[in-house]
Amino acid sequence: MSMGFTLALGAAAKSALGHDKLADSLYGRSRSILAQHFPDWHPITINMNLYSAIFKAKTGQYDESLRLFEKAMSARRSFARYGFSLASERQKLDWIAKNRLVSRSFLTTAVQLNQQDWTKSAFELLLNAKGVVIDNVISGKRAAFCSADPEVSRLIRQQKNVSSSVASLALSGLGNQSPTVRQDSLSALCQSYDDVERALSRVCSEVSDHGALTEISYDDLVNALPDSSSVVEIYCYDPFDFTYPGTDFKTEAKPRRYLALVLNSRGECNILDLGEASLIDSLVESALDQIEQAQSHMYQDILGHDELLFREISERLRDIVFSPIESLIGSDSNLFVCPDGALNLLPFEVFSSQDGSYLVENYQISYINCTRDLISWKNHDATGSGPVVVFASPEYDSRVSDDETAGDDRYQGCLSGGFADLPYTRDEADSVEALFLRSGHQELYVKTGIPASEENLKNLEVAPYVLHMATHGFICPDLVDVSGYSGVGALVGSGLALSGANQIQNRKLDFESENEDGIVTALEISGLDLRKTDLVVLSACRTGSGKTVNGEGVFGLRRAFQAAGAGSLLLSSWDVPDEATAGFMTSFYRSWLAGSGKSTAVRQALLAGIKDSQARRGTTHPLLWAGFTLVGRTSASVETPRE
Repeated sequence: MSMGFTLALGAAAKSALGHDKLADSLYGRSRSILAQHFPDWHPITINMNLYSAIFKAKTGQYDESLRLFEKAMSARRSFARYGFSLASERQKLDWIAKNRLVSRSFLTTAVQLNQQDWTKSAFELLLNAKGVVIDNVISGKRAAFCSADPEVSRLIRQQKNVSSSVASLALSGLGNQSPTVRQDSLSALCQSYDDVERALSRVCSEVSDHGALTEISYDDLVNALPDSSSVVEIYCYDPFDFTYPGTDFKTEAKPRRYLALVLNSRGECNILDLGEASLIDSLVESALDQIEQAQSHMYQDILGHDELLFREISERLRDIVFSPIESLIGSDSNLFVCPDGALNLLPFEVFSSQDGSYLVENYQISYINCTRDLISWKNHDATGSGPVVVFASPEYDSRVSDDETAGDDRYQGCLSGGFADLPYTRDEADSVEALFLRSGHQELYVKTGIPASEENLKNLEVAPYVLHMATHGFICPDLVDVSGYSGVGALVGSGLALSGANQIQNRKLDFESENEDGIVTALEISGLDLRKTDLVVLSACRTGSGKTVNGEGVFGLRRAFQAAGAGSLLLSSWDVPDEATAGFMTSFYRSWLAGSGKSTAVRQALLAGIKDSQARRGTTHPLLWAGFTLVGRTSASVETPRE
């Protein structure tokens, strides 16, 4: 066995010196020896096949390189099936982050070659890798909530309690604590959360369907793609430098780049290099900044000038990101787009062209978490069962507990400014209720004022079919990396404000208390059971924002409701004006309840917003119509209950 390792090191050294023929022989002998001692799924075997595949690609032996890459990738997925059953979400994310060599080297080669066999394998790589952690979390949660095991129930309760404690401490100020003591307390709580997650993963592994780790092929995707549709998979990656002379393949980082994989309705697949991520990300940031600046000009004539400034940015984005894709989709007008990185934060519908049109005017765009969704949706039946539940216009200044003890100033943090009342959201709730009643839905629960509380949200007796939340959202960027647990920090640092949220500074920090504080964080939301919820509407500020994690989407409210099991989410990309929100929601629900698919209903609402903005304001600035984006299961239309 030791000879196998020695030969591998010798092969890498000879390759670095340019002795490729000898290196090729040494790699082959090393693989043969190590294969006698380790199974295909063992990390040593995987790495040996991977290093050999990289060498073959470097020396132009592409057929053999592809074979070894595919063998390594398949074995890596087999190893993940075992490892993920024993790991917390943080550990799964860490493992993926530390094992990107296979994707970096393979995708770099696939982009350079742009050959069908490599492109199809690239689709399969991302089919089985992108978004795999969130899918595994959902799968495990499905098993946990369906289990009758008392130990599982105990762990679920413990996880909810720990998540509430993490949220309370993370959102508080220092109070009488020193920074070191507070940080140690946070670290201990986060470790407890991690331990509970790991325990849940273990006890649920035997009954979980592990759907996220089931091998999916390129042919499965082809068969699942609807007529007249193209799927666009975008991925942000670190290119691999095959010329680097090191022996451990830890190359110096090259600038990150975006690539796109495109499969159209004619079965044609292509891989594209979209360019450096820094340029694309900066344009996305500039576009969002311009929208934020335009908010201060909402009722001024200068808003039309703001649109011209926005179009300059969005035209560049269209030229860089979408135009290369557009040349490959042909006549397909229905696009399933799986973004990555910063491209998760700006809807493609706002990309503009020189003729003055926006992308939404020519294409229907459905956003998916990963291309696997198209396959899983084929077996999904949207029955329309369950109630419609609306939370709106919370009484932020209400007391939601009987604790009248004076506060100790520990609750400060990013929430110290409090939340202003949102009286218009009561009208929004009334409108939603009326639309559902007219369509024949009788099981509706509208909670406004004091009943729009965290306690009522967490104690829903049954998962709603539709959950509509019209309230304040919040994001605390400083909490993203709390205690080194970046995933937990991003979920703690975003959330929704419900009844009593403004009273948080008048109560002592008490981890033993069962009273809710009106601040429901994304971490707490992720512990809800929304497996039977078809649609969550978050009619609040910037609910689609958060920390982007390459290959895993946006950590924040979006991630939380996905982890809770919700089928699809309607999210806001920025602070949407009240009038625009009311118009969009009315148009969307009216179309959906009339039988349109959710994605179709969203597009109709966006087009109506463009028309209305032009008529009322003389401008079609996206601030006025493009603030809401649908993510997730998009195709099913609502089913009206039978008499």
